[in-house]
Amino acid sequence: MPLNTPFYSKNLFPDIVCSGNPENPFIYLTINGSGEKAETLESFNELFDILNIKATFFISENFVDHSKQTVEKIHLAGHVLGSLVDSQSEGSSLSREQIEKRVLEIEKKILAITKVAPVYLRSVEGKVSIPLLEALKYNGIELILWDVSPSDIAIKHLDNFISHLASHIKNGSIIMLSDSYQHLKITTFLQPLLMHLIEKKFQFKTIDDLFLNARTGINPSP
Repeated sequence: MPLNTPFYSKNLFPDIVCSGNPENPFIYLTINGSGEKAETLESFNELFDILNIKATFFISENFVDHSKQTVEKIHLAGHVLGSLVDSQSEGSSLSREQIEKRVLEIEKKILAITKVAPVYLRSVEGKVSIPLLEALKYNGIELILWDVSPSDIAIKHLDNFISHLASHIKNGSIIMLSDSYQHLKITTFLQPLLMHLIEKKFQFKTIDDLFLNARTGINPSP
């Protein structure tokens, strides 16, 4: 498994959600949107529409402020929206009250656009603190991290990169993509990666589906 921040967070806080049920052939595609430009998330949305894939987008307050139309497009396309929040300031963890203020502010902005309040949150870089967990628990919000990310794997040749990345993906994997990778031409490898996973008979589900399955024991429909 790639040694990403969520890997260490999971060791410290075992109840954190980093993956789904390993018995089901479902994988959960998640996207972080933190920048001011919407082009990358727009291209994701278009590609997912072509391949009939539903995903979960975690978006920052900065992204919402600069890309309201993109947020609305993603929502209307049937994807799930969650919040992306930085629980630190200049390397130090924020207090529960400071985190809660950030969480409620972005929740209010997403709700104003979509009429649906986000119930999932991802922390920037997957960093976790006790004040963050306390703030989320108090507000009934689930923290969602990941177990696979392209940023953990060096790119040399595209074909080798795709096969290597795919080898880390297993039943229940939560895959994290981002609009902020500086060294990845993510739109170049994303379509062949998704086609490879489809050929492997994986089914793409949203985080809503993950929690529906956990609550009811009923597998989401293919």
